[in-house]
Amino acid sequence: MAFALQMNSEVDVASNHLASAADEELQMTSEGDVSNHAPSAVDGKLHENSEADIVSNHAASAPDGGWGWVVLAGSFVSFFIADGWSYSFGVLFPSIVEYFSESRGTTALVGTLLYAIPMIISPLACALVTTYGCRPVAVGGGILTGVSLAVACLARSISDLCIIVGILSAIGLALVYISSLFIVTIYFDRRRGLATGLAVTGSGVGALVFPPLIEWLNETYAWRGCLLITGGICLHIVAAGMLYRPLSIPGPIKNASNAVRNVSCIRQLTAECRHVLVSLCSRKVLTSGPFVIFCFANFILFLWVSIPYVYIVDLALSIGGMTETTAALLLSLAGGGRIIGQIVFGIIGDIKEVSSIGLFGFGVTVAGLGTMLVPIIATIFSALAVYMSIFGVAVSVSYVLPVICLVKMVGFDRSVKAFGILQMTQGVATLLGTPIAG
Repeated sequence: MAFALQMNSEVDVASNHLASAADEELQMTSEGDVSNHAPSAVDGKLHENSEADIVSNHAASAPDGGWGWVVLAGSFVSFFIADGWSYSFGVLFPSIVEYFSESRGTTALVGTLLYAIPMIISPLACALVTTYGCRPVAVGGGILTGVSLAVACLARSISDLCIIVGILSAIGLALVYISSLFIVTIYFDRRRGLATGLAVTGSGVGALVFPPLIEWLNETYAWRGCLLITGGICLHIVAAGMLYRPLSIPGPIKNASNAVRNVSCIRQLTAECRHVLVSLCSRKVLTSGPFVIFCFANFILFLWVSIPYVYIVDLALSIGGMTETTAALLLSLAGGGRIIGQIVFGIIGDIKEVSSIGLFGFGVTVAGLGTMLVPIIATIFSALAVYMSIFGVAVSVSYVLPVICLVKMVGFDRSVKAFGILQMTQGVATLLGTPIAG
């Protein structure tokens, strides 16, 4: 599947980053007592050993099947629930606006944080996965997300929802995303592209299935009951995360893992966080002209790309005779469009003669032009349905192609650092754009 191969490039980037961190731990332990190393010494040992040796050891241990298929199923379920819920927040948006009698801009801050926080803290989520492993991070993320949504049913103000849903549950989602993506790369090497593609397809399927479910829960139990039940659904991520059985890794990595058991977990995490922050400040990446332009283009894109997900249901309800059930279908159409778009753009992007950067620009342009027409077609539901379908297809380029573009701009070795900076740029833009639109 071409889509899977495209997504595999992003996974390989994360895999190399985490492998580098493991290599760093090996170097620390080989010096003697790790606890005596100053933070500056930790930073100085970044990338001293060959990542190729680590990846080679990992490849030798990846089963490419067996329990890996169970892990893949768990990853699919995690993406299905996590993205299914987050992209359905727009269904609850009108009810929350009406209940608290707040402005749409203020209420939209909840959804904005829900989309932005996972991108902003993704580098730190990588650090947690590197330090503690995929299973505890995924389980912790599932618990945090589920409990946060359940507690949110007691919220007394929009500020409460911003803290509980927008920040706490979003942090949990970030932990789920990173751990669920990386565990697949551990269990699969030769079939990594196929496995990764199947796992992240759960995101599009969730975005297709969840909006009608959330709308029914909202209609039956009101938004508070809906959040409580959704929290229970998200706790199923814990069960999925428990399937992420640690895979024994031979050679230097295994020895390093045994050696660092005696090191303070907090010190390990601190060292890895410093590693991430130092990596994000790469001068060669930040001074790359094409990369700076690409970041600016993504900043503009993410100022508005989340707006349809938050406001489209509320807009459709302004049409005479429109029911909430019918309005919620608009989000499902966008989810279905994303599935199609990821496959189509993955196939096209796999053609060497096609520029991935140009393809990215084409998709973003189509999505932008369609969004500009929304004020004109706002009173025609069929037109809004066509728009959301096309929007889902076009905007899928932002899921499939960014890392491919970064590799061409700054090279594979620097793409990890570039991707972290790009993710944070997208998160900040999302944080600013959606409330302004309200």
